[in-house]
Amino acid sequence: MKTEQALEKMTEVIRRKQLALSTKPCWRAWLRRDCDYLLKIRVHLTSEQKSERFLTALAQGGVATSTQKQAFVSIASGN
Repeated sequence: MKTEQALEKMTEVIRRKQLALSTKPCWRAWLRRDCDYLLKIRVHLTSEQKSERFLTALAQGGVATSTQKQAFVSIASGN
């Protein structure tokens, strides 16, 4: 799935779940970062393995645990 398609799907999920309007830009930003990361690694993995690699890269980059959780929730909700 291309980045723009994934972002549109996420927008639909946010609307369907009736989440706060402030959720949309935050979740979309995390999904965009995830998609950008996946384009760089170009490896054929399962969705779970791809998410794990992205979150591991965040952890190795010194991102706080709470921020990693936010990224995980937004990415998982987009799938």
